[in-house]
Amino acid sequence: MKKEIIFTPEQMNTFTNIPFDVPANTRELRILFSYDPHWLEKDDFSAGLVKAKLDEFTDGFIGERKLPESVRRKWESYRQRPEVFLPLRNQLKFSLYGPKGEFRGRWDSPQYFNEWVTIGPVSSRGFFSQFLPEGQWTAEIETHGVFSPEVVASIEIETVQSQRKKRWYAGELHSHTNHSDGDYDLVTVVNHAHNIGLDFMVLTDHNTTSALADIKSDLPIKVIRGLELSSYFGHLVVSGISHYIDWRVQSNKDTLDSVLDEVDKQGALATIAHPFVPGPPICCGCEWEYTNANISRIDAMEIWSGPWEGAKTLHNWRALLWWDELLNQGHRITGVAARDVHNKERFYNPNSANTYVLASSLETGELLDGIKQGRVFLSSGPQLELEAACGKGVYAMGDTIPCSNDSKVELTVGVTEAEEPLVLQVVADGEVVHESKVESLAGKETVTLARPQRWLRVQYVRETLRDQFVLIGNPIYFVTG
Repeated sequence: MKKEIIFTPEQMNTFTNIPFDVPANTRELRILFSYDPHWLEKDDFSAGLVKAKLDEFTDGFIGERKLPESVRRKWESYRQRPEVFLPLRNQLKFSLYGPKGEFRGRWDSPQYFNEWVTIGPVSSRGFFSQFLPEGQWTAEIETHGVFSPEVVASIEIETVQSQRKKRWYAGELHSHTNHSDGDYDLVTVVNHAHNIGLDFMVLTDHNTTSALADIKSDLPIKVIRGLELSSYFGHLVVSGISHYIDWRVQSNKDTLDSVLDEVDKQGALATIAHPFVPGPPICCGCEWEYTNANISRIDAMEIWSGPWEGAKTLHNWRALLWWDELLNQGHRITGVAARDVHNKERFYNPNSANTYVLASSLETGELLDGIKQGRVFLSSGPQLELEAACGKGVYAMGDTIPCSNDSKVELTVGVTEAEEPLVLQVVADGEVVHESKVESLAGKETVTLARPQRWLRVQYVRETLRDQFVLIGNPIYFVTG
């Protein structure tokens, strides 16, 4: 993308937003920004601008009686020589903001004039080294000085795609250490996570970030900085934080906008934790009791919290049904699993699930973006393979399919690494529209069905206990093409 803008002196001290799209799997941004003229000529026009300012500036202090006479005389000598302050320089700069409005860095003209800057894993000075989430970004041009009758600014933006192939990474999104109410230090928790084959985990102690200092580069798996905001009216897990977020909310009628503003500012991800665990006196603050929370700003929700067995069966089923309801309302919330780790036993329960995220690396930003985009399935063991076709395109979880209301959707779906007989269920707009026994635990089957109005997903239950899940996929969405 390349864009030219003409600025005049009337536009000095204003902001001009240049939106641009960053596609999925972008590895690097390259931006070339310049403007002409950079410097003004040393002529009568420039001298006149300087003289007018010097006169105005002098009027502001000339009556100050305590100012020494020698200082007055020295200043007056400068005032009579406007050429001392020449040449004048037009001054345009820009700041870069991500899709949530989060600050990503700033261009300052003396060091980068007519030079390409890069933003990515390694960034030019003034910009943060970072993952680049897809969405609409903004380059905001700042007009600090426009002195020429016209200044022509040019901004050119290129995106460089990653060449790395994406894969599924297994993670635990909710874990505690003895910095809050967990049994162990971080190293012990990480070793157990590594022992069960996890690639990453999120450290989410209750209302404290003191354990984040224990995250070291030599740990055997990736550890993401997080925090569980444990309020009186519900718990919100925040992943990918840079610093502490205040959890203190005074009422269950709060919209949570101020908290979510800070989450967005830090480029983090907000997940509702165990929404249907009973509250006090059974579990103080655990039940989600917010009646006015701005759900449209929530990224994810735990629909598989702890093991899918015992009392947790009811908790998880209620979360699953609420998730379906929110999806039908148009909210694109990613369903995730979480053991809510406090002790080693929670790692080893066979009815608990990993959250599998599709990403091209273990960079925090890539993992969180995969979760936000719904490139996620939850499983206690089996691995999911899923494609959907409608018309010419082929789509995966998290995608939006453009096809007409009377179209047919063809799913190609299968599981591997399953150790027991399973039943496939296809859920569309909250209703099971297909159910079939899995004949092969290493093959795929094709399911053809009418196009849903809003979304569909797949899930697998035990053949012998059909209220107990072994795998839940996230939705594929539909719009009329």
